[in-house]
Amino acid sequence: MLDAEADVCVGQKAAQLGYSTLTVGITLKTIADGRNALYLLPTRTPDASDFSITRFDKIIDGSDYLSTLFTKNKNVGVKRAASGTIYIRGMNSNSALKSVDVSLIVFDEVDEMPPEKIPLAQQRLAGQLIKKSWYISTPTVPDYGINAKLKESTESHFFFPCPSCSKHIELTYPDNLELCGESHTDPDCAKSYLKCNECQVKLPHEAKPEFLAPAKFVPQRVSPIDGFYINQLYSATVTPEEFTRAVFRAQIDLAAEQELWNSMLGLAKLLQGARIEFEDVRSCYGQYTMLDPPPRGRLITIGIDVGKLLHYCVDTWAFDRPCADINLAATAKTLRVGTLTSFSEIKNLITDFNPAQIVIDSEPESRKALEMAALFPGLVRLCKFVRSEVDNTITGDIILKTNRTAWLDTALSRYKTRRITVPLDLPQEFMDHIKALVRRYVRKSDSEISSQYLSTGPDHYTFSRVYSEIAFPIAVARQHNRDVRELL
Repeated sequence: MLDAEADVCVGQKAAQLGYSTLTVGITLKTIADGRNALYLLPTRTPDASDFSITRFDKIIDGSDYLSTLFTKNKNVGVKRAASGTIYIRGMNSNSALKSVDVSLIVFDEVDEMPPEKIPLAQQRLAGQLIKKSWYISTPTVPDYGINAKLKESTESHFFFPCPSCSKHIELTYPDNLELCGESHTDPDCAKSYLKCNECQVKLPHEAKPEFLAPAKFVPQRVSPIDGFYINQLYSATVTPEEFTRAVFRAQIDLAAEQELWNSMLGLAKLLQGARIEFEDVRSCYGQYTMLDPPPRGRLITIGIDVGKLLHYCVDTWAFDRPCADINLAATAKTLRVGTLTSFSEIKNLITDFNPAQIVIDSEPESRKALEMAALFPGLVRLCKFVRSEVDNTITGDIILKTNRTAWLDTALSRYKTRRITVPLDLPQEFMDHIKALVRRYVRKSDSEISSQYLSTGPDHYTFSRVYSEIAFPIAVARQHNRDVRELL
């Protein structure tokens, strides 16, 4: 990987396999050659700050050559040398990405970064004759982030000759792991071992330095982008027993399953039920079209997502069972979806559907959205997703604040449970947007699993549907002139 000559290099990996050490070394070599470098992590605090201290400072202080090359100033975000400067920044700051010109950019943990900010960072190379980018990350879901970039590259895999049969093999799961035991608590897990998938001979874990010594990265295809993949079966510190226990835990724990595929195997994996499929939406078809006139006397809500176009979703609602959660107590029927080119066209939707509530994305056109809220007080509200809310609780009046993940769960689950009906002429684009949101599981503690949604493509219609879902409890509360929580 140190010899990679391409202008763009990609590394998809399992956790703790030395990729960051590699890119730190490449960064320091860039400075020694008299050029500037930008090292990017998902956030400034704690990611970039901690990385600067634990990686860069430790390596610089431990090298006689580097310690004389760099100044003694321990600036967390900037490492200055006579020959060049390293900028260590978080991707969550637009200003941090606009103020430097560099010859090398390292994107460390790409899948944790906002995808829309990566092109902005890439512009830091624009004025340089010599320009190079490294993208490294553990993957999340297929065709997203680092996995999408790896598929554009040579995608080199790490092969070595088996010490027994001499055939060139790659360590993969399950072909090269002999599982022993029946659960993650079984003592027999300690008997698990690596093996050659060709001759089935055991490959001793402690002998990895010897039998992996002649290993080489072998390209899978021709590409101008150099790409590399490796997993923890190659690790000198992760034993076959540890791997086996992780495999058994993955059979009973969603977060452990995600961790096995992403962090240990270094593979992009879509867990079962992690997204809405086309079949889920088609199973909700009703016997009507978007051209049918809207029903009279029914509660109607509209959700609008704001981008280059305004994507909208119009729903009508009916109660069919008692439930503590008012959204779960109701079924939805999507009447129409579409796009508008300007905020002024929202008036036409109001005329056509006489909605009880409209919720609009608060960003990026907050001024225009607020103008609509002022023009239609009470009828139009804005939505802002915040991390402080942990469920579908809604706070605020004109600007509603609530949790993104909780409302995506509520809105998208309708297609699985068939508690929503959609028109026969629902556009394919709507279904593509719904499918773009993928749920990823994360362990918060031994007893708690949380989830987050990754957007793998355009998702505007999805959020118009979410905003319509959010509008529903507000509309019910308005009709009764009471706080919706009092109606539950």
